[in-house]
Amino acid sequence: MQNVSNPLDGADVAYLDFEIEIGSGSGRDYPVAVVRSPAGEAEETMHFPFDELALDNRLKDLQIALLRSGGSRRQALSAEEQHVQAFGRDLFNALLTGEVRSRYDISCREARQQGKGLRLKLRIQPPELAALPWEFLYDPRQAEYVCLSLDTPLIRYLELPQPVQPLFVTPPLRILGMIASPRDLPALDVARERQRLEAAVRTLQADGLVNLTWLEGQTWSDLQRALRSGPWHIFHFIGHGGFDRQTDEGMVALADENGVTHFLRATELARLLADHHSLRLVLLNSCEGARSSERDIFSSTAAILVRRGIPAVLAMQYEITDRAAIEFTRTFYEALATKLPIDAAVTEARKAISLAVTNSIEWGTPVLYMRAPQGIIFQVSGALSDRQLVPSHQAGLDQATAERLERLYIEGLNAFGVGDWEQACHAFQTVLDESPDYPNAAAKLAEARDQRQSEIAALYSEAVRLLQMGQPQAALDKWREVQARDPHYPDRQKVEAKATQKLKQLSKPSKPTHHLVRWVLVIFTIAVLGIILVLVIRRIVVPSSMYDDFSDLVYDGRFNPEKWEMEKFGSNSVSHVSQASRYLSIAQEGSKESELGTELIARQSLSLPLNDPMFFETRISLVSPENGGGGMTIHTNAALYGCKIVMDKPSSPQVHWAEEDGREYRVIAQKMDAELDRWYTCRADFFPREGRIDFYLDGKKVGSRQSIELNQLYGFSIGVHTPPGSSGTLISHFDDVRIGPVE
Repeated sequence: MQNVSNPLDGADVAYLDFEIEIGSGSGRDYPVAVVRSPAGEAEETMHFPFDELALDNRLKDLQIALLRSGGSRRQALSAEEQHVQAFGRDLFNALLTGEVRSRYDISCREARQQGKGLRLKLRIQPPELAALPWEFLYDPRQAEYVCLSLDTPLIRYLELPQPVQPLFVTPPLRILGMIASPRDLPALDVARERQRLEAAVRTLQADGLVNLTWLEGQTWSDLQRALRSGPWHIFHFIGHGGFDRQTDEGMVALADENGVTHFLRATELARLLADHHSLRLVLLNSCEGARSSERDIFSSTAAILVRRGIPAVLAMQYEITDRAAIEFTRTFYEALATKLPIDAAVTEARKAISLAVTNSIEWGTPVLYMRAPQGIIFQVSGALSDRQLVPSHQAGLDQATAERLERLYIEGLNAFGVGDWEQACHAFQTVLDESPDYPNAAAKLAEARDQRQSEIAALYSEAVRLLQMGQPQAALDKWREVQARDPHYPDRQKVEAKATQKLKQLSKPSKPTHHLVRWVLVIFTIAVLGIILVLVIRRIVVPSSMYDDFSDLVYDGRFNPEKWEMEKFGSNSVSHVSQASRYLSIAQEGSKESELGTELIARQSLSLPLNDPMFFETRISLVSPENGGGGMTIHTNAALYGCKIVMDKPSSPQVHWAEEDGREYRVIAQKMDAELDRWYTCRADFFPREGRIDFYLDGKKVGSRQSIELNQLYGFSIGVHTPPGSSGTLISHFDDVRIGPVE
């Protein structure tokens, strides 16, 4: 940190990616998938919260709020601003639902632990959704818009077949500026626009890092002529723009030879710019440059430019006032001067609008489109203070060695930019082997190694998940990918051994059976089934027998209401219950004032007499380190018996069996240290006639209760709870719930 007014150093700003994709849906339901995140992948169904009329009203409220931006200062939000906030909240809750929200929360936590931010990449396939202003996503838990935090920049990410390689640039970065103000449109303050942009990059120009050149003229031929005098790295357009609903395409307003408006369609602008391969960023300081059709996600000016090969485009999805546009431009280039990534610089510019322009929501007008996977579109060397070619203390190196190390370092930077961590590590390590003090190489090597380990850890987590899902071959293949990347990576969950053993069991050939034996088995099976049917009819079989592995997704991604009844504790309890393809997830938001909880009660367990031996079993996993716990509870006439995984900061999580009789909570089996995101199997065997309960963890008996009068089962439940003083979201997973007679 140099001073308080400029606390950000771009070298210290790094991001993990949370990549989320919305697919084509039916009606108001759309598939949502976490494609990539520090917490792994997930799939859910998003129920879009607005019908056509409600959406139209919300967008009108947004337009009104934008038109009224910049008025006199006031304390309370206007009605329109409240509607915008509610709109963003509803979009947030719809997009980040169930397992997707769980992955988002865990990813945010992981990013904080690594001292990084979490880049939210939106990949929106349905054109009708791509046309919406997702920049107004509002997180009610943080009471803040997502894209106004440097920790969570938001970009529109377009997955295209052409790979983007970072351009290695020797300063200065060359900016081509163009102002178009046709005489038949509202006049722009051309002199003021030039002055503001020049002031924003003055320091960069003085340091030799940037060269701003103004295009003289405002026709498309003037632009074509200027591009030939390149190379250019950034094209900054200031002027008017719009969207033609008849052609479903964005456009910019240039002028013809007479100074009258000539609308240049986005495809035509892309035709001029796309062949200029050194161009890495286009900034469209014009209204509606990001507005797209509801029929084509590539219809906006920005999207078309990205589709044609421009790595990053900044554009406006609504008309923006001069004051907001000037503030955005100034702060954006100042942030780039501190070497912030482009998406972080956009976030800083959004903040500037929100603070400098009173009562404004115009910060949501800019939209950043990118197709560079790591957000790196160029690497600058040479004149940068942190990257000298040959330091003075290495002056003893001969010219050939110095040039070879420079090439290796550049190879490492390019590999780093496209996420090829193996190549980046190899290049930086080779440089350091020959020149241990080579500037910045050690830091880049450490960062590349961290990124590589994060990818390997994600592969291993996927292997564990596949094993838990009963896919041993896929788990083993994934483990071999881990070994190929790092032969010494620890197999703590014993994926290889367990998967191999399971495959051996599956590959054992069945023994041939004689025809007579087969007939005997058939007759015996029919007899047994008949006996069972009679027992069911006579209700001798325990009526509470049930099994749920939460694999039935016909209930809209939630729990089966025929099996479960939900109950919440606390008047302000906010929770999310979602069903993935392999387990149930319950997320409970904490409260500083009171204890909160959410339980699912098995309907078949309500108010049953306890006569014969009976067992209760559940697999439980705690995935977030917030105060509270998750587990299963058995409600009887004697007491409540529960198997819990609890987190009581600052201690580590623990798993135990406990008893609660209304007066006190007692641990009745020895506490065991637990791990987050690990499955534990809890089981209790009830023997009513003997007055005994046996408690198990992962198949091992850990405790017992004797001389208990057991005669009534009031219910069996799974759930989570958070104590007073909690501020985060506690998440627990449940799977393989079994209730039945003890054999």
